[in-house]
Amino acid sequence: MYGRREAMSKPPTTFPEQLGILESRGLIIGDKDIALHALAHANYFRLSAYHPPFLIVGTDKFNPGTRFESIWELYRFDHRLRMLILDAIERCEISFRTRWAYEVAHRHGPNAYEDSTLYSDFATHAKALANVDEEIRRSREDFLNPYQLIGAKRPPTWIVCEVMSLGWLSSLFSKLKVPADRQAIADAYGLDERVLVSFLHHLSVVRNICAHHARLWNRRFTFQFQLPGKKTPSLVSSFNPAAPRQLYNTLVLLAYLLDIIEPDNHWKQRLMDLIKDQSFPVVSHMGFPPDWQSRNLWMKLPTV
Repeated sequence: MYGRREAMSKPPTTFPEQLGILESRGLIIGDKDIALHALAHANYFRLSAYHPPFLIVGTDKFNPGTRFESIWELYRFDHRLRMLILDAIERCEISFRTRWAYEVAHRHGPNAYEDSTLYSDFATHAKALANVDEEIRRSREDFLNPYQLIGAKRPPTWIVCEVMSLGWLSSLFSKLKVPADRQAIADAYGLDERVLVSFLHHLSVVRNICAHHARLWNRRFTFQFQLPGKKTPSLVSSFNPAAPRQLYNTLVLLAYLLDIIEPDNHWKQRLMDLIKDQSFPVVSHMGFPPDWQSRNLWMKLPTV
């Protein structure tokens, strides 16, 4: 392995040279043209993030028989997984924006998000409002034109929710001073408000990973979101508490939320089909329990 100084002084390599490095480490290249094309359009360094499952432990040498096609297949799997997760997050995010705006506006007034007395952290609230002002200033949405004039009042909550990032919405939600306000929103999903606060923070992290095209499939998250408790017994049985920092539990709660938001969705089936298409045992690296397919959540699929 190269140290930082050595890595910084290394000269750039051509695509054929990169292929030669892989071959020198024991990787079998079936079709060199295909492999060169892959390296030309997916950074060597990016692909190297998918090497570890195929390496001899403690070395940079590949396990005997490892083929370039296997690494490329894993890379493509992670890409499709990120797209599938982004699809789920988008639907959950739109639903949460709607519920947040509805409950806050009906409980405290059309522009309640501006009222600092409703929030427990003045600094976070002030930063959120500054973010709103910046998003309105930069937006090209026609519905914000009346609010871009100098001295114009901020739009009502149901408009603001469309321009705020998930991260800032999550922050404002978590800083609502009265737990009943948070629970009114969480009730739409049958969750305890503390679980929803925790999961939205986690989703912001996952969304950023997906948006930056980073490796996701076998990542170990630094933040561990709170799993639901006795309030949802059928859901609880589908989690894997033994793997709290891996992706499986994220997938469980996303699938649960989608079943509430869009009861006729086929997201779970699409996920299961994606997993079945892989020759590499991906689930063993993602925190899936051995009996995951027989657990309650995965047994409930909509009819075609």
